[in-house]
Amino acid sequence: SGSKTGTTTIATINPGTVARLVVTLPGQTFTSGAGNSGTVTGQTAGTAFNIVSITATDANNNTITSYSGAKTISYSGPGSALNAPSYTTAVSFTNGQSTTALATTLTKAETTTITASDGTISGPASSSLTVNAGALDHFAISSISSPQTAGTAITGITLTAQDVNNNTVTSFTGAGNTVTYSGTAGITGT
Repeated sequence: SGSKTGTTTIATINPGTVARLVVTLPGQTFTSGAGNSGTVTGQTAGTAFNIVSITATDANNNTITSYSGAKTISYSGPGSALNAPSYTTAVSFTNGQSTTALATTLTKAETTTITASDGTISGPASSSLTVNAGALDHFAISSISSPQTAGTAITGITLTAQDVNNNTVTSFTGAGNTVTYSGTAGITGT
């Protein structure tokens, strides 16, 4: 039996065309060919944070290094019409990766996602991002039925602890909290 020799050709595999703009959130890292990994760090409503990066990829998460230069990128997350932020900004890309700081402020306490688009290429939606309510700022008072009788106690009033963006502050709990209130015409109480 004799030995056999041969020649092996090494093939170069190039990424496909740009198919997606992948958003990487705080706590995550992006790896070409694999996508995002890591646990997303929750954020606080009304407090700015930076999106880690936006990466131009093919359909298999391979970075498209030819996607470079200044691009106009819009990114947004869901939420109510009043609170849904939408950002349009000039973003510089080098070798398929954003190099511009992407400061973002979300105001609605919710679990959401963020999607980026350059007007032609978009998505997919990012991993889920938990936005927590901020610090206690004020109380919302439930509707009080009318009319009320002077000198008679009003019952059934509900106070809801809220942050500056009107999100319910669920950490404000327990008995023994003292709330002082006042109003017109000498209405006071504790």
